[in-house]
Parts: sequence; structure tokens; C-alpha cells
Amino acid sequence: MNTPEEGQDVQVRIGSGAWQSATYRRGQFVDAFGLPLDPQRISEWQATEPRARDTRDRLAEWNALGSFH
Repeated sequence: MNTPEEGQDVQVRIGSGAWQSATYRRGQFVDAFGLPLDPQRISEWQATEPRARDTRDRLAEWNALGSFH
């Protein structure tokens, strides 16, 4: 299983059950209350939104648009 980024909001699936919101903090998934989820029971995870793009990517896109002065 891949590892999410620190502080990334995700959804985890416990066994074959429903998806549940969680956050990846300090090497573990935690629920909305900050309580750790049992890693042995997590069958998969998915990002709730695409990862933020690197600042350099945004600057390159801005520069490609040209100056608006």
C-alpha cells in the first residue's frame, strides 16, 4: 500500500465495509477525533482530493500566461 503525505485527508476502508474519512498523521491514519485507526483492519485508502501541486508548477503556469501589466 502506498503512503499518503503527512496531513493528507483521505478515506479508508475497514475490511470490506464503507469508506470512512481519516487523516494521515505521524505515520498513521487517524479519525475525525484524532484517534488512531487500527492499521491491520485498513484494507485500502484513497485521497479525498488530488494532491496539491508543487509551487513551482503553479509559478510555471503563471509565467506561461504572460504578464498582465
